[in-house]
Amino acid sequence: MPSIPSRFIIWLEKIFRLDERMARYAGAADDRQKFDEYIQQMRRLDQKKPPRYLRKHLKINQQTVEDFPLFMMSSPQGRSRKAVLYLHGGAYTIGPMIPQWARMRDLVEDTHCTVALLDYPKAPEHQCEQTLMVCMEAFDRLAMAFGADNVILMGDSAGGGLALALSMHRKVLAKSLPAHLILISPWLDVSMSNPQIPEYEALDLSLDPVGLRVQGGYYAGKLSCNDPRVSPMFGDMAGQPAMDVYVGTHELFYPDCRDFCTKYAAQDVTLHAYEEMQHDWVMMPIPEGNQAIKEIVSIIKN
Repeated sequence: MPSIPSRFIIWLEKIFRLDERMARYAGAADDRQKFDEYIQQMRRLDQKKPPRYLRKHLKINQQTVEDFPLFMMSSPQGRSRKAVLYLHGGAYTIGPMIPQWARMRDLVEDTHCTVALLDYPKAPEHQCEQTLMVCMEAFDRLAMAFGADNVILMGDSAGGGLALALSMHRKVLAKSLPAHLILISPWLDVSMSNPQIPEYEALDLSLDPVGLRVQGGYYAGKLSCNDPRVSPMFGDMAGQPAMDVYVGTHELFYPDCRDFCTKYAAQDVTLHAYEEMQHDWVMMPIPEGNQAIKEIVSIIKN
């Protein structure tokens, strides 16, 4: 097994507090109080508003979608005709966090697009159906302002899975689709049922399959974890726009991302698998993360 770069350990300990995340979820699936207590601890990582340095460099207009914040960020130097709807990660229970805000600044400054970050409804207080409804309205708002053909749907981790699920659900409802999908370390199957996942547990420093299944179950609510609205791994890609998927080969999500992209390679689905990278490495201020952002900027601008 390749050695794990020390820079990942330092970064993950700082951002994800591995000592807390390694706690197993024994009983949390059936004990709402225990689950709530854990999630409240994890939400100490949340950064609910744009950090001060973003407010100094970007034009930010805060709106609400069904009482949930939507932050419209643009460059003071002008903007392009394109917009990005960004759905952040956090296992559908926490976020957004500082690394995601930092990358939003990169996207705005390097593309001159308007980037809209939605602080969508989170589990366990809210479930998938409401989350999709709010995301649907946020997309409609951007489509009305910019035209659906100029709106790119993007997300990391849970937000990546949510972005794909949203686009698939819009197709089912015969609504306009995004111009492009960009998914970063997307969580495609909340049931974590891929038989190869155990092979990656020792490699992935931040994700715990036991905890993810519990969090995914709370997010699914009354829906099955195999429902495409919850787990787009099981959805229909017919008619979907072009899609780029970024994933590290040391992630728990790598087997699903690899298999999904292989299955739909003929539908303009491109896999960008970075060797030995950790979950959500694109959010990290490391050379590989910066390189991926440069590629994403190029995708958006083209």
